[in-house]
Amino acid sequence: MKMKNRTKVIAIHRSSASLDSAGKIGGSNKERETMASAANRHELEVIDEIGLVGMSESDNCSTVPEIDMLIRKLRNHEIEGILVSELDRFSSLNRAAIMMILDCLVEAKGRIYTNDQVFELGTHDGLFEIFVRIISHGESRRRLKHCSISSRAKKRQERAAQILEDVSMRLVKRPNDSDANRD
Repeated sequence: MKMKNRTKVIAIHRSSASLDSAGKIGGSNKERETMASAANRHELEVIDEIGLVGMSESDNCSTVPEIDMLIRKLRNHEIEGILVSELDRFSSLNRAAIMMILDCLVEAKGRIYTNDQVFELGTHDGLFEIFVRIISHGESRRRLKHCSISSRAKKRQERAAQILEDVSMRLVKRPNDSDANRD
């Protein structure tokens, strides 16, 4: 029985850059299970895995070997797309990396696969949808970060106020040195 040709993709992991005991790019078990399920569902052959953790906005992504390899394979039509566990994993990469990868996916009429969706970047609708979703994820991340920072700052202020109050109370309760000398 002849096996159906599977679409070749590269899996992008975002949660961990470390290698596991089998030498595979890290990632949570849940992320791995989600990606395996997606690969099965969409009949994908994962030919390589890359981890792009901790890539900051200031990083020059053109010097990151994993991105260079991904772009080369897209341009040479060795792969037809990328697989991510969730779209927010892709959208949380360095902006320059996102744009470089999207540009190559558009040129190659490639796809982004998630567990439950396929984004066809060779079409206007697919490209528009991916941009809207990436912008939406970015805005959600920005708001969450702002709330988290605001919450931590508020807690620090409350803690500082509590410490000042405790110190003030000790100073008020402490007997005056001149009163102690009278006895």
